[in-house]
Amino acid sequence: MKHNMYLIGLCLLMGLWRCGSDTPVGPEPEPEPGPDHTTGDLVVDLPGGAKMAFIKMDAGTFVMGADSRIAAEERERPQHEVTLTRGYYLGKYEVTRGQWASVMGRSQLPEVPEYVNKDDYPVSNVSWYDCQAFIDRLNALGDVGVYRLPTEAEWEYAARAGTTTDWPETNWIFADSGEVKSGEPTVAEYIWYEKNSGGEIQVVGLKKPNPWGMYDLFGNVAEWVQDWETPYTSDPQVDPTGLENPRFPVPDYTVRGIRGGHATSYLLDTRSSARSIGMPDRFSISVGFRLVLSDVP
Repeated sequence: MKHNMYLIGLCLLMGLWRCGSDTPVGPEPEPEPGPDHTTGDLVVDLPGGAKMAFIKMDAGTFVMGADSRIAAEERERPQHEVTLTRGYYLGKYEVTRGQWASVMGRSQLPEVPEYVNKDDYPVSNVSWYDCQAFIDRLNALGDVGVYRLPTEAEWEYAARAGTTTDWPETNWIFADSGEVKSGEPTVAEYIWYEKNSGGEIQVVGLKKPNPWGMYDLFGNVAEWVQDWETPYTSDPQVDPTGLENPRFPVPDYTVRGIRGGHATSYLLDTRSSARSIGMPDRFSISVGFRLVLSDVP
């Protein structure tokens, strides 16, 4: 009895309300920044228990390609009007390593540097064909809609988010220029690129989203799209999907589209209209992907 009274007195002196409790004292720690896969216009459950969030893109018309007044590669020209007649859902984030493992199994994760080997980093070092294997696994479930890579037109439509500028805000300005005005956002608030990434891929969702709610469309990892490399024309297009067959018949010279720039890109290479290409069987630490979900019941 005396021993118990001693313990109670000791607890009171130490200012503890619960003697022997492991309840932490003080405020709850702030949550780690990163992606929220539980919110979006559509959230699906992946086979292994992870979730994937999508943002709805309504049908619409936009001008695709680079303005003739800016410095751009010829493959970005000429500008042309594109109409998308069907809405679709686009991934809120780049597909992450955790989502890849949930669908394909952890043994199928591509090798990457140790710092990237965490669930909230975008999956990269995947070829275009690897993306198709992931998509095939999801489509075999047949319970939500049709998963696929976005077309180039769908990707740029979402990236522009209803605007006509290089990045989808007229008051985004170059952080490097020294002309930042008080209260105006800079490109660096939205994009991981060579000036602010430290040369490293980052956790998805740390930067601000574009006006339609997608994260990391510009920078971090570049993203495979569905199309074969296809030269632009000035003719208006309706639901373009690129060439049905590769421009070069020899497999070693066929290339698929890549959009968005990456963590070591120059800023100009992250613009909405910037285009890149890659052989579909090749992979790079700088290239990942995000999904479209279409034909949703």
